[in-house]
Amino acid sequence: MDWSAKDTIVGIATPPGAGGIAVLRISGRFALEAGRRLFQAKQAAGGATIKSHTLYHGNFVHPSSGDKLDSGLFAYMQAPRSYTGEDTVELHGHGGVQLPRSLMTAALELAQGEGSLAGNIRQAEPGEFTFRAFLHQKLNLMQAEAVDELVQSKNRLAQKLALRRFDSVWAAEVGRLLEGLRALLAHFEADLDFPEEGLRTMTKPQRLQELATIRETLQGWLEAAKWQRMAQEPLVLSLAGPANVGKSTLFNCLLHQERALVDAEPGTTRDFLDASLEIGGLPLRLVDTAGFRRVARDCVEAKGLERSKQWLEAADLCIWLDDPDTLDKPRDRQEVGMELKVVNKIDLLDPQAIDAIRQNYPERLLISAKQGDGVDVLRETIQHWCDEKAAMAEAAGLAVNDRQKQAIFRADGHLQRGESLYKQGGGDELIAEELWGASRALEELTGKSLGPEVIEAIFKNFCIGK
Repeated sequence: MDWSAKDTIVGIATPPGAGGIAVLRISGRFALEAGRRLFQAKQAAGGATIKSHTLYHGNFVHPSSGDKLDSGLFAYMQAPRSYTGEDTVELHGHGGVQLPRSLMTAALELAQGEGSLAGNIRQAEPGEFTFRAFLHQKLNLMQAEAVDELVQSKNRLAQKLALRRFDSVWAAEVGRLLEGLRALLAHFEADLDFPEEGLRTMTKPQRLQELATIRETLQGWLEAAKWQRMAQEPLVLSLAGPANVGKSTLFNCLLHQERALVDAEPGTTRDFLDASLEIGGLPLRLVDTAGFRRVARDCVEAKGLERSKQWLEAADLCIWLDDPDTLDKPRDRQEVGMELKVVNKIDLLDPQAIDAIRQNYPERLLISAKQGDGVDVLRETIQHWCDEKAAMAEAAGLAVNDRQKQAIFRADGHLQRGESLYKQGGGDELIAEELWGASRALEELTGKSLGPEVIEAIFKNFCIGK
């Protein structure tokens, strides 16, 4: 990582393109000097001492020619009270492409001149501002990753998880877990250091219980992480059922557009269709599958049925459709995990028949995809299911990305081996080594025991200016 903390770095902190404002950020020991060379205050403060955390209005100028480049606000944040922990200057000008670019060019030209700025200013690398915040202990690694995840968040769950982690909630929980683990480790190490003293202040059952408690916490994080992918990718909702029960009609109804062909002839859908759908602020992938039947009519339909089975296995939620004619018929496929049972085409029934279905099949939702009856209730049911999974994801906002998941997996693996060794009468030295391995794995979450190449890879994924 060739990021010298001695350099003063500059970068555009706002997205390129049309917009109300653009922000040029400068951080490092020469930030204030560089900023003042680019700024002419409209007040007397332009030549006087500039106060930290105070906004000044004026013109942005080229440092050599003095030509006006833009006008706006100047802000100086003295170390350590800044995002990076270093002296930081921000120039808030008008948005667009050319205006912020001209400011950036002018700032970089300061390195070509003479004096203290010569050779000491360069463009920031992606993520370098946040890296400096990490370097100066303004953020731990989990918080730094949360910054990028917050910027990249595409739904309310992603935003919520990133904000909670940025607020140190989960770093504090990791810290508490590490304290408990190290306290347990201290007992095993005391047995190693003073074997003749017999200083066993915790009995074997107590130690096993503490190990089990720590592992239970880790496994709870991993369980919640199964649903935390909702923050990164849409959950899959698969529409399945016998042929000609109205799956494609419901597909179109949920999307509010005619995406699937609909016909009275059974077997219109011979392959799957998928589309993006949002319910309750969460993105979903809705899949319309070929109708199930005992015997396919031809090889094309057989391939379509095979794909339908694959989507059933891949689905997070299967919406199984029947109509009044298929309710009592045996199913032509295996049961699936999470399933929402729906009866379609109630518009073809009289009130007495609808009441009979409600009485005989109380667990099923009754709808008319063609008329729209009951579809709002179906949407609400899907949203309730999504909210439940989101609540599970929020239960442990720690294991969001692959790096964090792998660290937790490794920690749990070390503890599992340590637990097994202890139960089998293994030596304290071997058990202590496994506990140390678990401790190091958990320290990776906050960045205390990571190599520079891993840290570099994390920050390289950030945008320039962050």
